[in-house]
Amino acid sequence: MKKGNQQGSILPALALILIAGLTVFGYLFLGLNKDQNFITQQVIPNQSPAAQTVTSPASTAVISITGDGFTPSVITIAKGQQVVWVNKDSQAHQVTSFPKTAANALSGLTDSDVLDPNDSFSFTFENTGTFTYHDELNPSKFKGTIIVN
Repeated sequence: MKKGNQQGSILPALALILIAGLTVFGYLFLGLNKDQNFITQQVIPNQSPAAQTVTSPASTAVISITGDGFTPSVITIAKGQQVVWVNKDSQAHQVTSFPKTAANALSGLTDSDVLDPNDSFSFTFENTGTFTYHDELNPSKFKGTIIVN
């Protein structure tokens, strides 16, 4: 009878060792490296994927132009950071500051050329503020905001 009792006390110990091993494995191999530089993305509830806010610590922030609009439509960057718009749509688009306000004039954002599919346009923001823009070829649907800190 003692043999059966010994096996019964071994099983809980093995279960604890297995759980501890899985915990260590998860921490070491599945955890995030704290030195990695990730783009933090905050999705605004009840809005389309294009209506997302992204804070970008990278030196270049990328905004995709798709059939749904600018993705992300709102982005926060640092002063002196470059933004690149990439046309991933099958239609042409043109990035331009809008409306023509003093804040947008301060950004110095110039109109892009017409961007055919796979074309890109870049601009470096040297002033802080909130700058709005749209697609000159489809202004009612394609709108975006860049917040420069």
